Amino acid sequence: MTPTQELNSYLVRKNPQTVAVLIDSITNHRTTAVEDLTNSEIGTLLQIFRPKTIEEKANALVDEAIMKQWRSNIIALAERTGIKKLGQWSEFNNWMLLSSVFKKHLNAHSLEELKALYQQLRGVERNNERSASKTMTKAWWKKAEDNKAWN
Repeated sequence: MTPTQELNSYLVRKNPQTVAVLIDSITNHRTTAVEDLTNSEIGTLLQIFRPKTIEEKANALVDEAIMKQWRSNIIALAERTGIKKLGQWSEFNNWMLLSSVFKKHLNAHSLEELKALYQQLRGVERNNERSASKTMTKAWWKKAEDNKAWN
């Protein structure tokens, strides 16, 4: 069975409009027909539709757990630095789109990008700590407010 025939066997059970949209997105709006696909595009679609082995599923679950842990660490660090406030996501989302290293939403980052983003936030945290030692800076006032809340 050729790759094209294998792909057609998977796509025959799908809605034609869904297939057209999927092919359109894979080919960067070049075509919506299966016959016009290149070998690399067929390979990409086959990776999507082929049944996964148990090991692949387990690896995907482990990878997802690792990604969730990194995202959780990033959110906690953003809350400590004051970029994100409890229950408010708009400021954090704006910071991610405007000031973060990769300028995209948190869920759109790969594992390597999450590590780089964590490093950036650690740098922000260290800069705030250093700045808090100088009087009348924004970090100094924030530290004073935090200390006042403890008294």
